Amino acid sequence: MISTPYRTPAQSTPMVNPAYPSISGPTPGGRLVPGVGADLPLRATSLRVEAAAGLARVVLSQTFANHHAEPLRVTYRLPLPADGAVSGFAFTIGERRVVGTVDEIGRARETFERAIVEGRTAALLEEERSSLFTQELGNVPPGAEVVAEIVIDQPLAWSTTEGAWEWRFPLAAAPRYLGAGGGVGDERQVTLDVAESDLPVRASLELDVRDALTPGRSPESPSHPLQVVAVGAGSRVTLGGGGGVALDRDLVVRWPVARPTASVTFDAGRAALADGTTACCALLTVAPPLHPTAGPMVARDLVLLLDTSGSMGGEPLAQAKRVASALVESLLPSDTVEILEFSTATRRFLPKAELATPALKARALAWLRSLEAGGGTEMLGGITTALASLRPEAQRQVVVVTDGLIGFESEVVGAIARQLPRGSRVHALGVGSSTNRTLLAGIARVGAGIEVILGLGEDPERAATRLLAHTVAPVLVDLTIEGEALLEQAPARLADLYAGAPARLTVRVRPEGGTLVVRGRTATGSWEQAVTIPAGSSLPAADAPAKRFARERVLDLETDLSRGRARAEVDAELVALGGRYQISTRCTSWVAVSAAPTVDPTLPTRREEVPQQLPHGMSAAGMGLRVASPPPMQAMSVGRMISLNIPHPAMAAPMAPPPPPPMPGRMPARMAPSAGPAGFGGPPGMMGGPPPPPAAPASMPSKRKEAADEGRAEESFGAPPEAKAAPAPASSSAPAPEPAPASEGAAPPAKGGLLGSIARRVRGFFASERQTTGRFVFQQGGLWVLEIDTGAEAIDLAWEGATIVVIDGAGHEEEVAIALGSSTRPGVVGVGLTFRLAVHPPASIAAPASLRLVFPGGPALLVTLAPR
Repeated sequence: MISTPYRTPAQSTPMVNPAYPSISGPTPGGRLVPGVGADLPLRATSLRVEAAAGLARVVLSQTFANHHAEPLRVTYRLPLPADGAVSGFAFTIGERRVVGTVDEIGRARETFERAIVEGRTAALLEEERSSLFTQELGNVPPGAEVVAEIVIDQPLAWSTTEGAWEWRFPLAAAPRYLGAGGGVGDERQVTLDVAESDLPVRASLELDVRDALTPGRSPESPSHPLQVVAVGAGSRVTLGGGGGVALDRDLVVRWPVARPTASVTFDAGRAALADGTTACCALLTVAPPLHPTAGPMVARDLVLLLDTSGSMGGEPLAQAKRVASALVESLLPSDTVEILEFSTATRRFLPKAELATPALKARALAWLRSLEAGGGTEMLGGITTALASLRPEAQRQVVVVTDGLIGFESEVVGAIARQLPRGSRVHALGVGSSTNRTLLAGIARVGAGIEVILGLGEDPERAATRLLAHTVAPVLVDLTIEGEALLEQAPARLADLYAGAPARLTVRVRPEGGTLVVRGRTATGSWEQAVTIPAGSSLPAADAPAKRFARERVLDLETDLSRGRARAEVDAELVALGGRYQISTRCTSWVAVSAAPTVDPTLPTRREEVPQQLPHGMSAAGMGLRVASPPPMQAMSVGRMISLNIPHPAMAAPMAPPPPPPMPGRMPARMAPSAGPAGFGGPPGMMGGPPPPPAAPASMPSKRKEAADEGRAEESFGAPPEAKAAPAPASSSAPAPEPAPASEGAAPPAKGGLLGSIARRVRGFFASERQTTGRFVFQQGGLWVLEIDTGAEAIDLAWEGATIVVIDGAGHEEEVAIALGSSTRPGVVGVGLTFRLAVHPPASIAAPASLRLVFPGGPALLVTLAPR
């Protein structure tokens, strides 16, 4: 059964991180983190790249270190190329290298969380957007280093003006404007921590270029100094100036090659897939005529849409103005022009498009010079306004100039997919040090246009020239691929080709091989090229063509979704495709788990998130960022309690304020028996028994996979392999051990309902209460596994005398029994640490929204639970 990915537009209730204050009005998508020092878990980043014929294989290595005395869990939201196929994932700890696999997003999350509970080191890589991923490392032992490796197969961009391949890799992720009113359903996953000062981390590069370069030329970079050494027929490129660069902008390298003549060439390989089959795939390079016969001149209808939001302040807007001015100056009197700018609202230069007379062009250039940056990024309104003026029969060129820093990319791309007239084109120019290529590439794909990236400090004339080349008549249109060898092509819709600009297409071919024919039309007639693909048995064992084909199919499916195809159908195909070809998608994740425990899982742990460096040329004030502050942790009386409760995302009803806590020590929690031995598994022989496990709640987020065997008794997740059998997979039907009988003297959990609630409120009237945050980790068998942060005060886990009450989103509460063997061992847990609590869920509560812990002699602890 395929579960729905955890983050979908249907789950539109925004999840607010209770560790930070809520922000009313438009959300900037980030928060400043002060005081980031040299003890950052991320210590170094390196890139090893091999590039040839328009494709690069990149190995991104990141070194993480735990300098604490407790096991460490690290979260890092990192940028990756939006059009790259994430085709490999592994980590190395000590002498052990652990290779990951791809699984459905919910199952991968459960595998990761189970491994953490069992004391094993684990790593998870999830796609939040095609250009933004979340990487988590859990159970990094004290004093240890873990090196995580991500493999990306990345297509190169072609620079028409220079006849050069361009490799661009993002090193920084910028916060994305999320709009107002919680319109982005996965706000928590795309909200970034941004360091107030520069990070101490540096990135290194080793790039092997295997293309033959234009004589007398060598690789160059507009972003960083390079060192180039000839190696055989190619070149090895490293970074100059000490070999390390800050993580504050894209890393860009270009190398000029002999311009291809009109031709079709291919690079094919066979790959063993996860389902046991073999795929034969090929990458086709289609090069149109370099100097085609000119066709009739076609008048241009140009629509410019400029982003003037706060994040574009300074050099980004200056660069955007230069490119926009160059496009306006290129227009002829027979062309038309329309200009709009958007931030919080959309504003037009003129009520409608007009002929580009010299007088009008002068006015348009003056209007562009007057633009200033400020406000939010309400791009959807700007796009809708720009498309509304296009006639159904129009053949217009829309150029969107933006840094793309929004979190509602799918809405913008979907609007273009649904409203763009067939003959019109939409191009995307990304400006800045850290553009959102999920948006920019999506715009270009559904708009059948081109994506151009212009970094700060790069030549705007070069970007303008590339855009101009794609706003005139193409030299090769109506492209098709046919032939006996063809099984499937991607992209499904082939774009027009322009003079001297080769295109990279992917195909899946028959194992027998055969002929492929590429056809199209030029201004003077038909154009055709044929190639012969060898039989699969003679192809090299290379998985890069298959990974590239799979990634193009993923992009096709996401485009189908933008055009209105049912999400359930698209998600099902994404899960099948990602699993079969072992690539990351929105619905599939990479997960890697060590075979043996590396830490004692009954000890408290520490959680840290690696912040982003503020991208070069951007200001925190211009992006609306503010310093994060922790939640209040001090004890407070019931009469002035501040509720931090938030509803579960699947719940419609708002959560009522929780009732006051019971008196400390009056009602000890029942202790459920531990299935594991002493040691990692916790103290054996505790008395009591679990209540009957309820049915798995349908509303639980699917990233925490529900139990396959709901009648299974408690497991002790922490026992080492020699002490307990390896956990069965979720689909296993093997019988589980019966729970131990309840102790005669154990007090039963308090009943829910009005009387029980009133009794606890009366007992809690004289108690004090402090607040903290936690997470629902996952449900397995008859247990809920939770993680709780201590915050600014230490907590003495005196489990034997504790009362534990879970509360749902409607305020209903029930006392529960602790599963001691799967919880953090008793003792003092220090400031800023995290401890684990496993409980037997009550039948009357489907999903916990908060819980109250009362330890003997201490204040009640109210825990607000995020769903993850």
